[in-house]
Amino acid sequence: MSNSTKFVFVTCYLIVFSLQGITGRHPDFYLSIEKLVNKYGYPMENHEVTTEDGYILTMFRIPHGRTGTEINQKLVILVHGLYGQAEHFITNAMHNGSLAFLLADNGYDVWLMNSRGTQHGRKHIRLDPNESKFWNFSWHEIAMYDLPAKIDYMLQKTKKSKLHYIGHSQGGTIFYVLSAMKPEYQKKIQLASLLSPAGYGGHIQFPLFQYFGRHFDEIMRMVEKYNIYEFPNLGNSPSELLLNTCIDSVFSSFCLLVMRNFNGIVTPNVDLEMLPLILRFIPTAAMKQSLHYLQGVISGS
Repeated sequence: MSNSTKFVFVTCYLIVFSLQGITGRHPDFYLSIEKLVNKYGYPMENHEVTTEDGYILTMFRIPHGRTGTEINQKLVILVHGLYGQAEHFITNAMHNGSLAFLLADNGYDVWLMNSRGTQHGRKHIRLDPNESKFWNFSWHEIAMYDLPAKIDYMLQKTKKSKLHYIGHSQGGTIFYVLSAMKPEYQKKIQLASLLSPAGYGGHIQFPLFQYFGRHFDEIMRMVEKYNIYEFPNLGNSPSELLLNTCIDSVFSSFCLLVMRNFNGIVTPNVDLEMLPLILRFIPTAAMKQSLHYLQGVISGS
């Protein structure tokens, strides 16, 4: 394809999708995770797990499906990605497509992980999330502390020796780290299923990542100068900013374009009806997590 043809294609694409705004709010928008799970007929339990380095993290458990009463026998943990958390495994409930619910209906005792820094991971035995020390971690620490604490807690609570593991994006990264750095945990995993796992980053072509990679040193100087430890630093969640920007605004078509072209691949698989609910549950993260991934994009390792 010639450059002129590419230009025409991209221009037409932008015009077509600029006419498509993201409007309205999901009917489940104002429900908490407990009410959201219960609305669709599932039970839910809250469990707090304290890591070796003092982070207090909430896990959500769906012990059985809609028609069951006994705890399912197959044990599985669902692990979110960067800027994700437990809710993203249940946001497609209205279309009967949420992974957590599908597993619960098919014999799995489902546990939803929240890593440190998410909306359900902002507590510590000593540190305050409004201070930089709280955010001195990357996905390496999540793999070395959060994940083993959750696995051990689940196995102890259910008196089982193994579990199934499903990890998305960063959920794949931390599985790789745990398996390499603490190989004894491999014996505790019956099967690992990784969805778009973030391992090597040299192939990522998203222009924004490429730009940040070329200016990594300047970014690091800015982060250190302004003490940017949580990104974006908007309290519990950047969701309100994203919602106000992307829903019923002049920028809604731009948000849609970003979602559909995130890694340089044009995809129509973005459900506009679900998008407000997805945005609502996007948490902040440690700046170190994003920078750590950016180093992988630059180095390819």
